[in-house]
Amino acid sequence: MGNFENDDALDWAADLEFAEDLKPLKEAFKVIDESGYLEAPDCSNALAAAEIVSAIIHPKAVNENENFPEEAIDFVKSNSGDVPDNLVSESISSTQKVIESSELKELWSETDDLDKWLKIQEQLLHRLQQ
Repeated sequence: MGNFENDDALDWAADLEFAEDLKPLKEAFKVIDESGYLEAPDCSNALAAAEIVSAIIHPKAVNENENFPEEAIDFVKSNSGDVPDNLVSESISSTQKVIESSELKELWSETDDLDKWLKIQEQLLHRLQQ
């Protein structure tokens, strides 16, 4: 149910091992921004990217999330410091779009766990907006 508890997000996070800057995060948000129909794998990647932005802003979040992948932890540590304001706003916008209307939300709406999934995303938005 968490944003790192699916294969798409884990595969995306594994590629962070080779990232030299914040570009993978920007690309994940760009896909959401430019897509008409938000496909589940792209949504999972964007939510994982938003979790990383949140962790860079609030490093304690890494310790509180037992499912945070090792590559993502290393990425957060190597990119600690100030996050550009536009990256924070892109992460908020992407997360809101996924919550409002996406294939991922549709898939969760077919389960009994939609409310739990939405709560996780609302908590993420709250951390991003602090």
